[in-house]
Amino acid sequence: MDPRQLTSGSSVPAPYEPQSVEFPSIPLTSGYYPFQQEGISIWEYLRTLYKHRWLILASLVIMGTLATIATLKMTPIYEASGRIEVNKPAQNILPFKESGTYGGGDDDSVEIETQVKILQSDALAADVARRLSPTAAAYLGVKGTPGLGAGESVRLDVTQASRSAARIKGGLSVTTVPRTRLVEIRYASANPQVAAEAVNTMIDAYIEHNIRSHFESTMQASEWLSKQLTDLRVKSETTQQRLVDYQKQKQIVGVDEKQNITLSKLDQLNRELTTAEAERIQREATYRLTQADDPEQIHNLAKAADSNSLLMGLKQQQATLRTQVAQMQVLYGPSHPKMVEMRNQLAAVESSIQTELKRNAARLKSDYEVALQRESLLRREFENQKSEANKLNEDAIEYTMLKRDADTSRQLYDGLLQKLKEAQVSAGLNSSNVRIVDAAAVPASPSRPNKRLNIMLGLLLGLGSGIGLAFLIESLDTTVSSPEEAESAAALPSLGVIPLSARAPVRKLLARSSGTAEADNETHMIAHFRPRSQSAEAYRALRTSLLLSGSGTPPKTIVITSPLPQEGKTSTALNSAVVLTQMGARVLLVDCDLRRPSIHRALGMPNRSGLSTLLATGQGLENIILKSQQIPNLWAVPAGPPPPQPAELLSTKFFQDCLAKWKGEYDHVIIDTPPVLSVTDAVVLSVYADSVVLVVRSDVTTKNALRQARDLLLQVNARVTGTLLNGVDLTSPGSYYYYYSYGYGQKNRYYNESRQS
Repeated sequence: MDPRQLTSGSSVPAPYEPQSVEFPSIPLTSGYYPFQQEGISIWEYLRTLYKHRWLILASLVIMGTLATIATLKMTPIYEASGRIEVNKPAQNILPFKESGTYGGGDDDSVEIETQVKILQSDALAADVARRLSPTAAAYLGVKGTPGLGAGESVRLDVTQASRSAARIKGGLSVTTVPRTRLVEIRYASANPQVAAEAVNTMIDAYIEHNIRSHFESTMQASEWLSKQLTDLRVKSETTQQRLVDYQKQKQIVGVDEKQNITLSKLDQLNRELTTAEAERIQREATYRLTQADDPEQIHNLAKAADSNSLLMGLKQQQATLRTQVAQMQVLYGPSHPKMVEMRNQLAAVESSIQTELKRNAARLKSDYEVALQRESLLRREFENQKSEANKLNEDAIEYTMLKRDADTSRQLYDGLLQKLKEAQVSAGLNSSNVRIVDAAAVPASPSRPNKRLNIMLGLLLGLGSGIGLAFLIESLDTTVSSPEEAESAAALPSLGVIPLSARAPVRKLLARSSGTAEADNETHMIAHFRPRSQSAEAYRALRTSLLLSGSGTPPKTIVITSPLPQEGKTSTALNSAVVLTQMGARVLLVDCDLRRPSIHRALGMPNRSGLSTLLATGQGLENIILKSQQIPNLWAVPAGPPPPQPAELLSTKFFQDCLAKWKGEYDHVIIDTPPVLSVTDAVVLSVYADSVVLVVRSDVTTKNALRQARDLLLQVNARVTGTLLNGVDLTSPGSYYYYYSYGYGQKNRYYNESRQS
């Protein structure tokens, strides 16, 4: 936009219509700015770390150095190790199982843990102290009198044994190898030979202790068995004698019931009685048949009883005679003498047969009577024998109890006698369930300190301490250092970032020392003297934000204020006016800081009369407006002499009318005010403005001060457009990303901060 030509003689410019802006406007509200604060990203943490990199580096170096010195001063410790195998103990001398297990765990694990505790016991440690060589004992501080027994280097009393055990256990470490029956014994000492000797001595003492424990337990079992055997022998003899006496008394013959005579006799009588009953039944049946007087039946019974009897011969002779009689009767006739003779013979034979049949019948009866008599006798004898057997059964109950008691006593006696012999044999054997797997060797290098590890841990500790201290300092820092922090603290949008010029502090110091106004002006109006610098570009970005902040039209009255003094509000007002004039706008810069005015010095104008005289007298409105000789299109109203009550003058109706007149004559009216928290002038003036800009100083303004200033302005419904972060050191590690937010490098020739002619 080309600047308009103004009449040189007029103090008030011709009316000017501001050009419209085609960009979308930012909505202006009188309340809090409605935005959502995003979560802290990883770049925030990296920024914090880079900002405090020297603190972190110093902590890293200090802790690393201390760790190195401490490690080098440590005494090297050598650690010797040996391994033993603890097998399952030998079979128990007594054939009784334990009623339960101790520890409630697996038997093997409980057993191994028990042996580990034995290795760590004071008694074994004292035994090791007695066995050490004089050199090793003196090195470990074991004090005692010279030993006399074999395997004993020194003799220790109770107090010395306790102290020596504590010294030995100080470097001892006993661990188990997982899923094995191996136990690893380690000993740490500054002397490698002493460490190896301590481990080997510990293993030897433990094995001997194991053997001695086994021997003592075996001998105790042997003594107990001997006492028990004496009692059992007496008891066994007593029970045997009672059994024999009872057997004699009750006439129990035989070793057991199966071989008892009474029972055998009863069984034999039972068998004979059964046979007699069968024979009697048979003979009785035969005898009953003979009672029918049937000769043929008697003949058959007799024939069945005896096939070679006389009756059989007579029967055959009868049959022969009958045949001959029949034949002769045919030949000779019935009256023939031979026939008569033959019939007489046949009659004689038949008479003999009858006689024999009667005799056989009498014999069968006699046999039946004999069988009956025999059965009766056997039954009587069987009943008698059964009575004796019943009596024997009653006596056998006591007999069985006595016999069982005698057998039990004898078996227990025999078993204990065998165990006694085994115990006597086992006591004579130096057996042990411990086997040396690896004996301890003299270590060649120390196990600690681990110099590399210690130094690394020191460096890590230093790094962690530095990082923690950096974040602690960052958390304790309540000042505003970034636009995000300003937005978060004030809940207002950020209008821009003004970088800190590297030459500004030097020029300001030169201006104060030399008293020249030119250097001071260049410091305040960097946008005019160095228009291609980063600071000038930042003010142009602020100009864009202000022009786009209005609802349709750019703001005409702009109040520049800050929470506290020395935060750059005057420089912001001057440079904002400069960048607005650079786009052709007519700008009136009003210095309303009636207490500490500085606009006139920056513009090189007199301050004999100004705003204070205008408000105090109500005259000279045109005379107090001065045109800048350096910057075209810029007019200024100096503050004038300091009045006694500035706030009352600024709140008058006359000043409001002056502002209304100026808004109609100029494109923009920029008002420089005192700090909000110092006096009430800025709060009073903010009511009249179309836009209020809060200037905060990076790393100077606190968040609490920013919030208090915002609250004071919003309480009077001031149109607070946003915050401006001033004095940001783009070269500092905490602000490097704002520098690149402009998209240009520090070495870009176009934005070189060298003064442009």
